[in-house]
Amino acid sequence: EPRARFTMMNLIFRMGELPPFANDKAVRVIRQDKDGVEHEYRVNVREILKEGDPDLDFPLRTGDRIIVPARRFQLL
Repeated sequence: EPRARFTMMNLIFRMGELPPFANDKAVRVIRQDKDGVEHEYRVNVREILKEGDPDLDFPLRTGDRIIVPARRFQLL
């Protein structure tokens, strides 16, 4: 394994923060395996940042696509 790994927490810190309407509990990471098959991982960024536990963090790889969905709002 390389000495330094880049993780979801690193990415959020570099960005400063997620957009205000982001659903930080349902961030998706799309990753292709060596055969070109895409796999999707759901990452709870809120829990990672709240706990600050490196074991909860999600390692990122070159080529990963990260999708940050918007929170759903219900207007009364």
